[in-house]
Amino acid sequence: MTSEPSAGVLVHVGVAFVYLMFATVAAMGLLSLYAGIDILWTGRESVIAGVIAAGMGTVFALIGLGFFYIKFFRSRVWAAREARLKAQYPEQPWMMRADWRARRVTHSNAGAMIFMWIWTLGWWRAFALIGRLNRDKIWAALQESWADAAACAVFVLAGLLGLTFAIKLTRAHRRFGVTSLAIETLPGYLGERFRGTVSAGLPKRPMQPLEAELRCELLTEKRRRVSGKTQTSIESTALWRITQRIFPTKITMIGERAQIPVSIDLPPGQPETSLRNGLGIRWVLDVQTSGRPDPSFSCSFEVPVYRKERTPPEGSDGNLPLPA
Repeated sequence: MTSEPSAGVLVHVGVAFVYLMFATVAAMGLLSLYAGIDILWTGRESVIAGVIAAGMGTVFALIGLGFFYIKFFRSRVWAAREARLKAQYPEQPWMMRADWRARRVTHSNAGAMIFMWIWTLGWWRAFALIGRLNRDKIWAALQESWADAAACAVFVLAGLLGLTFAIKLTRAHRRFGVTSLAIETLPGYLGERFRGTVSAGLPKRPMQPLEAELRCELLTEKRRRVSGKTQTSIESTALWRITQRIFPTKITMIGERAQIPVSIDLPPGQPETSLRNGLGIRWVLDVQTSGRPDPSFSCSFEVPVYRKERTPPEGSDGNLPLPA
């Protein structure tokens, strides 16, 4: 008679697997970085191949080694800082986040843009390497089988789609840059009104109204068994939402920066912000262009929404002037 492993054992196995995974990523990155430097030093292959290998190796090495740096060094610093903030701002959980504390939340697609370029370059690099090593076999298979030709077309199409998304994100980033939300009501209390100003890099005043959506969503972890393996994903369930139009006459232009006012009434009966390890209740403000301009403008911000009965300490009304 066998007994199922305890939860503690499964947790340790899971942690060991995560450590092994990031260690593998770091090792692969270091090996690729070494190969790229060797190519550039000896000149046995093209300079482009050496640069790509060194670049990809650097990225993967930073990801793998960065995980261990954050896990064993930076996490201790963050824990000590959080303890100091809790003592300094009792019963004010919105002050735990640096951007909320500074009343300025930013949005940028630079991360997504960089990821897509890394993915696209890696995809085409792998595709070119496989094609160069097995060119004759691949050509023969394509001539003999429509299925092989269709599979090859799918790989090419995936690479083209990745390249298209990378270019689109790059265009949007170059045009709009970093968008920021200056929070005027810190926090936004349920039953009252949330106010803020979005500063966006729009070259001119929009001709059509913008759309602002504020929503409350529940983030939960879902686990599914697929082909004998457990897959984990984060699912979002909208609990409440409201959409408003912001007309061009309400938008102020300062040079090529648009100042977009946002003022939305918060419902009294919804749950307050409560996130732990990325799960729980989150309030999100989205602002985007209506219609289909190219490139389209959109930004998203997590905003602090809490119950009114969570009263700040005496002498602080929770709504201080915006920082200069």
